[in-house]
Amino acid sequence: MKQQTIRRYVLDEVDRDILLHLSADGRLSYTDLADLIDLSRVAVRKRIERMEDAGVITGFTVVVDWDLVVTEE
Repeated sequence: MKQQTIRRYVLDEVDRDILLHLSADGRLSYTDLADLIDLSRVAVRKRIERMEDAGVITGFTVVVDWDLVVTEE
């Protein structure tokens, strides 16, 4: 039986800040994130791509409040 190795991703403070901001608002642009954490837009994009490649960020999603939704009849 093949044993699976789990790789851990070490977050630094900047990666943690990016994740916290994206967790609060997944629609933030690279530019907005860069302004919030005082980093260049390109550096933010590269860090997000690296976390996506490592499986730390697995996707972006929408949360729907179904109690507010009415369907047409």
